[in-house]
Amino acid sequence: MTKVLTLERGGNDFEIAREAARWIQEGGIILYPTDTIYGIGCDAFNEKAVEKIFKIKERSASNPALMLASSAAMVQSLVAEMSPLAIQLMKIFWPGPLTLLFKPKKIMPRLLISEDNKIGIRIPDHQFCLFIIEQCNTPIVSTSANLSGIQTSGKISELKKIFFGKVDLIIDSGDLENVTPSTIVDVTAEPPAVVREGVIKKEEIDLIINL
Repeated sequence: MTKVLTLERGGNDFEIAREAARWIQEGGIILYPTDTIYGIGCDAFNEKAVEKIFKIKERSASNPALMLASSAAMVQSLVAEMSPLAIQLMKIFWPGPLTLLFKPKKIMPRLLISEDNKIGIRIPDHQFCLFIIEQCNTPIVSTSANLSGIQTSGKISELKKIFFGKVDLIIDSGDLENVTPSTIVDVTAEPPAVVREGVIKKEEIDLIINL
């Protein structure tokens, strides 16, 4: 049975965050609000939980999920290297809706690594999310709360209909008006390349890259 907890819009209820963290630490799957869209998440190092998310979303293994971290130090522990330009992008746009693609340092669940050996990570501008990650002391998976191939909805009632009974915990923070995903930049490329334009426009990224 899926448990539903209500979080006031923009709220930072630490008790709810602690409960979400407990579910994650026990291998559970949560549906939760972020600074961009509602996401589905779990412990990024729990391979069984990651596999379950892919089954729930009917998502192809060739389309890896992204991760959320709570600090640059956590990101650094996961990636093989950070170029000066990657560090500059992190300083300018983090916390915020920018996902960076790095080469991984550690062995990660295969569903988080692309075929060309890259992982996607960002630090969200969302205190509730950050507190969950800090409580877990591990990055968490962040994939949009939708079935594969279907547009993401910001209406929590629709998400409950789709995912109730499939995830362990739903955190209801009301409807989200803007459901634009994060922008993705591959910082392993030379020069770095915008893979997906989202909240942050390509022109903003190009200004930094071309300095």
